[in-house]
Amino acid sequence: MGKNLDGIKKINSEEIKKNRKIVLSYIGEKDTKLTKGPKAAGRAGRVSNKVDGIKLNKNFDSKPKSQNEPEKPAPAKSEEAKKQQEKLKLKKKLREEERAAEENRRLEEIKREQEVTRINQEIKLAKLAAAAERKIKRRKALELFRKRLIDKLSEVFSAIKRNFFYGTLYLIVFLIIGYVIFCLLVLRFKINDNIALKMARILPVPAIVADQGIMNYYDFQTMKSDNYNNLSSADKKNHLAKLVILKNLSEKYDLPVNSSEEALAMAFVADENYNQIGLSRIKKISQLLKNVNDLEQFKKYADEYSDAVYYNSDEATKKFGQAVFNLSLNQISDIIFANNGYYIIQIVDNNNGQLDIKYLFVGAKTLDQYVNERLAKIKIFILAN
Repeated sequence: MGKNLDGIKKINSEEIKKNRKIVLSYIGEKDTKLTKGPKAAGRAGRVSNKVDGIKLNKNFDSKPKSQNEPEKPAPAKSEEAKKQQEKLKLKKKLREEERAAEENRRLEEIKREQEVTRINQEIKLAKLAAAAERKIKRRKALELFRKRLIDKLSEVFSAIKRNFFYGTLYLIVFLIIGYVIFCLLVLRFKINDNIALKMARILPVPAIVADQGIMNYYDFQTMKSDNYNNLSSADKKNHLAKLVILKNLSEKYDLPVNSSEEALAMAFVADENYNQIGLSRIKKISQLLKNVNDLEQFKKYADEYSDAVYYNSDEATKKFGQAVFNLSLNQISDIIFANNGYYIIQIVDNNNGQLDIKYLFVGAKTLDQYVNERLAKIKIFILAN
């Protein structure tokens, strides 16, 4: 027997077929449920005198009964009706069982769908839980790695800190010893090859040490004069001391270390640190001349005044530079820098290349004066020959 499902008796297909055969056998019919086609139609014609499985009574025949035909006894009719009612009840019961079976199938399908949905939800929740667990494990692993790394670095830094003083001291001593050895090799053996000179640019080898500065071996080889080896010891000392002073000025004015003294002299005259007074005077005169076109009115402010002196082109260039050729007649120039001071000039006549020039001159502290002052005070040690 089938099981009960939600209060409804569950009947399987075999029991349904068995009950159907019992009912049809009891009512005297065959199972024609699966019969199709012409045969089924013929059988339908043969049982056309039945309605819902009940055989029609001959009393309903279209032919009228004969007056002389005897009637059947009443008990036979009652028995036939009873049979028909039992047949109807069995058919009704069969249909109810079929409906119950169909309902059972439907409920089983719903139950299966619910079970599938529940299983899918459980799988989804299990996946989410597994992902969350993996995330937690990764976070714990990273935290553990970070903690171990910090501990390891702390140990390393502690060790470095403990040994930093001695390590630094050893490193400094080692570098000093190596540097001294390199300098002695270059100075003792006069190594002038390209490799030594390149290394001397990176690691300067002091050739001259003075209170005015230091000259390295590379600059020494570049700046010393051709007749240096023919000079006396005193002259060598003065010559090298002057080189140190000029080198310091070259670095100050961003000029090459082997720049000419003329270029250094011009830069020195324009330096307000050494010629503040002279520059202030000449700038004041130049400002006053903006409103008055006459140099003679301001000659009392100058160190020298010249009126109506003729110069040829070479003389004018040598004394005043190329700026003289940029002036027109009676035009007053800007400040012209010379190696010994400052000029303001005016061309008053041009007679076939002979220039009649007026000028005001203010003197400045010259490079030679500065060098001589420094030479008198300098203390120098010569390490190279």
